[in-house]
Amino acid sequence: MQRIVMERYVCALWALFLSVSTVFADTITVYNESSDLLSVAIYYERGNNAERVSSVQKVNPSASIQIERPSYRLTYERLLIASYDESMLKDKLDKYEFAALASVDVGVTQGTVFYVAPDRGKLKGYNYAKWKVYRPIKESVVSTVADLTQQLKDLTIPDFPAVKDNPYKNQVAKVRVGNELSQAEQSHEKARMPRVQTALEKMIGTSLAGKRVPKIAVVMSGGGYRAMFSAAGAMRGLKKIGLLDAILKAVGLSGSTWFMAMWMHAGGNLDRAIEYLVKGAQRDLSDISYNEADNISEAFLIKWRYGQPITLVDLWGALLSNALFEHWQDARQRAYLSAQRQLVFSGIVPYPIYTAVRADAGAKAEWIEFTPEEIGGNWLKCYVPTWAFGRSFKNGTSQDFAPEQSLGYLMGIWGSAFAANMGTIAEEVLKKIRNPVVYKMIKDLVSQVKEFRFTTAQINNFTLGMNASPIANQRILNMADAGAAPGFNLPYPPVSGDRIGREADILIFIDASDPHVKYLRSVEDYARDVKKPLPPIDYTRARDGQVTIFKDEKNPLAPLIIYVPALANSVIWNRYKDDKQYASYGKYLGNFDFEQCRKTSYCSTFNLKYTREQSETVMAAMEFNVLTHKNEIIEAIKWYVDNHASA
Repeated sequence: MQRIVMERYVCALWALFLSVSTVFADTITVYNESSDLLSVAIYYERGNNAERVSSVQKVNPSASIQIERPSYRLTYERLLIASYDESMLKDKLDKYEFAALASVDVGVTQGTVFYVAPDRGKLKGYNYAKWKVYRPIKESVVSTVADLTQQLKDLTIPDFPAVKDNPYKNQVAKVRVGNELSQAEQSHEKARMPRVQTALEKMIGTSLAGKRVPKIAVVMSGGGYRAMFSAAGAMRGLKKIGLLDAILKAVGLSGSTWFMAMWMHAGGNLDRAIEYLVKGAQRDLSDISYNEADNISEAFLIKWRYGQPITLVDLWGALLSNALFEHWQDARQRAYLSAQRQLVFSGIVPYPIYTAVRADAGAKAEWIEFTPEEIGGNWLKCYVPTWAFGRSFKNGTSQDFAPEQSLGYLMGIWGSAFAANMGTIAEEVLKKIRNPVVYKMIKDLVSQVKEFRFTTAQINNFTLGMNASPIANQRILNMADAGAAPGFNLPYPPVSGDRIGREADILIFIDASDPHVKYLRSVEDYARDVKKPLPPIDYTRARDGQVTIFKDEKNPLAPLIIYVPALANSVIWNRYKDDKQYASYGKYLGNFDFEQCRKTSYCSTFNLKYTREQSETVMAAMEFNVLTHKNEIIEAIKWYVDNHASA
């Protein structure tokens, strides 16, 4: 009995010791095992949401600090969270922000000494036991594997065509500072404007000699394959009324960028591009051969070789290009945006501007522009050559000779809203992946997407260390589909005039949004914010009209707007069904309703497989909208020419 009482007494004392040491604050030591300055703070965490309870402290490379461990709080964990970027350690972190940062449990049972060190390019936190025991064992195994994988990298990857045939493999890249338009874009305008003038003169039947030739921009919405084919159909309609060659700039977002990319890579041949898209859209993204899986693996291994971040967007873009660029066979993962430069310089096509937005946790969704020449943004005030995007940079100079990011990967960035739905598709793709390194990469990515429903693309920050950049201290730039910007699905900002030299006199909006009009309001709000004029917009007319014209007869600085939405066509079809010139549209449009199709059928934003008939129906609807408003469009452009200053 006495022994039992004694045991209970000892247990009670031990429990009291634990409770005291747990409840009251004490001090811990944090070691920075990286070669860079580190920011650390203590947080209370519950349910993947964290609240900071200490000030942010700096830890020099290979040094340590002491920091107070806060008292225990019931149902909460105490975590040390670390980052190279102090701004990431906000007062409160949501689950996405929290998951992106290095953390380690610093509860009393974990000891009083903790370490933060880089691990495969990312920071990781360790308690004393893991640092001194588990980590050395792991590293001894990993170092052996690393020796083998380095040999694999050195032996095979330099022979990959993307590396071996890279025309910039010996060229150092420099970041351009300043928001003036690139020389290439200015040269394009000089080459394109005579073509614009000729096309407009032919269309409106009036000479523009001595008159101001309007700069026309087409602005295309997102919406997956629906947007891709809506853009294609509207462009086909603009070509038939003679307006296609009069367009100076073409701006795309999400699905419409996929159309643009194909159009440009088809040499500006619209009909050929459409045929490629119609064929590619009939294929399941998960339907890949072993040979195609090997090509995708090769693209992954190249990024791995150069230490570039890899996310689910890489796989999404690879599968997208695998389907849509099928006609390029083994080269489909080696199509590049910079390859469009020569076509663009000639002035044969409008200047293409593809878009994404910054997706850094807690940051404003700033616009990022992709062109065949360079990539950057007005907010960054910095632009990197397109062929060097993704390389490691420091102080405006590239630090390696990594090949260009594939066009498929960029398409994945531009339409990254779809990558969060890749879990099931990726599981199917894994069955065809034969390279064990790539298999492990994709397997890890699939496990991540099951936990988080939103994924971003990650790229090396090309402005690292540059004083001109607002993210000079940030190693990685996160990007997402521009449709992720609050309230936006029409990429108006690049041609708003906010960037000097990009002002459009006539804006053609091709809107396949669901619902439409909503995002036209976002355009108006943005114009107001950057103090750019727009004509008064009657949203009732815009909501109900197939094509609606908006102009401001009092303000000569306001652009003319031609709004082309994806709407029901059956009503307007009945008006024209007896007109022989439109007879061929009957098989598509007699009962077609865009809104109903979006809600209950294949026009859903997240449907990524279309039959030929479905693709042709969407294109026919948009083309028909344009053709049946030919006279209104021509008269509006005539009005603009007649009522604006001479050249």
